[in-house]
Amino acid sequence: MQDNENGNPGELPDEGSGALRSDEEKLISEADVREMFGEDEKVIRRRKRWQARRRSIPNGEIRDPLENLDKRIEEQKRRREKGIDVPDFMFRRTKKSEVREEKHGWSGFWRGKKKREAERKEEQQNPANAEDMIDIDELKEKVKNDDGRMSTPGFLIAMVVLFVSVFAIVMVTFAVSRMTKLISDGVASVTSELSGESTEIPLVEQESVPSPTAHDQLSDPDVLAALAYSATPEEVSDISTRDLSLYLSEMPEDGKEIVSTDSDVDYTYERMVRDLYYLTVRFPNLIMMNTVGTTKDGRAIYDAVVGDPSRSCHILVVYTQHGSEHINTQVAMRQLQYVLTTWSNGGSYVDKTFSDIFSDVCFHIVPMANPDGVTIAQLGVDGLRTESAKRVVKLCYELDKEHGKAYGTFEEYLAKFKANANGVDLNKNFDAGWGELDNNVKYPSTDGYKGSSAVSEPETQAILSIADNYPIQAVISVHSPGDRIIWNYGAEGDVLSVGKSMAETLNALTKYGMVEESHYTKRVAGGIAEYFVSERNIPAVSIMTGVGTLPVDMSYFGDIFGHNLNVIPAIAYLYDDLMTGDEDAEQAVEAAAEASTGVDNEDVQDGYDTYEDEETAEDGNDGDEDQYYDENGNE
Repeated sequence: MQDNENGNPGELPDEGSGALRSDEEKLISEADVREMFGEDEKVIRRRKRWQARRRSIPNGEIRDPLENLDKRIEEQKRRREKGIDVPDFMFRRTKKSEVREEKHGWSGFWRGKKKREAERKEEQQNPANAEDMIDIDELKEKVKNDDGRMSTPGFLIAMVVLFVSVFAIVMVTFAVSRMTKLISDGVASVTSELSGESTEIPLVEQESVPSPTAHDQLSDPDVLAALAYSATPEEVSDISTRDLSLYLSEMPEDGKEIVSTDSDVDYTYERMVRDLYYLTVRFPNLIMMNTVGTTKDGRAIYDAVVGDPSRSCHILVVYTQHGSEHINTQVAMRQLQYVLTTWSNGGSYVDKTFSDIFSDVCFHIVPMANPDGVTIAQLGVDGLRTESAKRVVKLCYELDKEHGKAYGTFEEYLAKFKANANGVDLNKNFDAGWGELDNNVKYPSTDGYKGSSAVSEPETQAILSIADNYPIQAVISVHSPGDRIIWNYGAEGDVLSVGKSMAETLNALTKYGMVEESHYTKRVAGGIAEYFVSERNIPAVSIMTGVGTLPVDMSYFGDIFGHNLNVIPAIAYLYDDLMTGDEDAEQAVEAAAEASTGVDNEDVQDGYDTYEDEETAEDGNDGDEDQYYDENGNE
């Protein structure tokens, strides 16, 4: 190093000395730096080169093309060991690489990577040595698209090998199974020959045998036993077997209504039984409660007797033969409450007191002829108490699904359930053309099945027991929907004329249209009205209440009750006139027309007005063109 102005070698001039120097003198040579820091020229150039590269390359980028090369080569070696296709050039060794490995090993490869880069550039300039080197650009181009993924030829080879392996396994398994079957068949054949029996292998494969259907269950002994079984009220601890006086603490006070029509609570069988008991407690001299039968699931069928049973004229009124028509049970109970309350208060129907019109007429009111069906429609299959009843109802659903009669979910199906717990339509079970009835429903179902024989069901038998024990003069059956009065049923003579008087009286009272039904046919038979007209010569009519589909919505209850409020007094009035000799019954019809305009119950009138508005809005007409339904609820 040159001396400074003070002649001291190796020292720099003072910052404030002010001595002038030339440009050459202002610079410190690289030799001075090497002497100062003990570095040779090659190290200094390498450091400057790296500093320049760090300043020029953005953060996050690969700064050296050979930085990850050893990792890639190791990965390719592992893949080669596993049998994955790897190009041969990845493992080509050069003289230079052998020298590097001997000198540094793979760990030294990283420390000398810059040196190797300089040697590579130098050898690229010398064609004589280029043949011994790996072309890094070529290597990068071939490796960069691999990234550990299998090449296309290797992938195809692997897939072919996999397919062949799976096919071989399947074939071996099949051969073993066939061999096992042949051996077992041979053993069975030898055994049968030794025992003197001959066993033939069936020609039809197992898959060709049709799967069992719901109809196959009808021959199952367990199903047949379930269909035949009927519980007693004592077995299921039915409410009819209890001391009903225990419920007196829940009885409404005098002056308050006993029968509730709260639309948010189902009017169940148990509620009906308690309300019947409360009515007998409040009006002990006007009503009696009898049980006339027991259902399959152990529920009692009740007959509410209003009037003097010793009289010669008895009229039977039957409600809710179909489970999903349970709105009519509430109608029946409210009619009972109205009649008993008015009678006990000395009330009148038009120009006669209730005492007068009920003096010679006795009514048998069956408010719920199908308690099991009502329970199914209101509470579902879990409302049933015996396993036999539950099994039959589930079988009905499976059979109806098989025949395309079950729509929606199981719960929706049950809500529309019309039959009893044996899957029998009670209005097809009476002995009126039962044998000729052919409606293509030959299995337990929600609707239309006539039963295994005429009068096979306990509910049908219970209704007939009333007719067998009392002098029934007229029958009224109440169904839904339809807003119609159905009459005639092929009647003749006096039965026809009295039936017409009943229909005209109810028409004047309810404002429902009158529809004549012919004698029973192969398509329509087995009904309660057909039976009493054709087999017992007793006038019978059917009242169809409400509109829409089953179950009829409770929002229509006010209208239904308003139209039918005086049904029992009107028929009692008619038969009182008939028994006094007024055979044309004109007075009864006029009285019914007068009674229909004299309903002053505010709740009833409000319900009627609301219904009329809804009907007009729904049907788009004045209400005179409603759909027609027969007593079975069919359009």
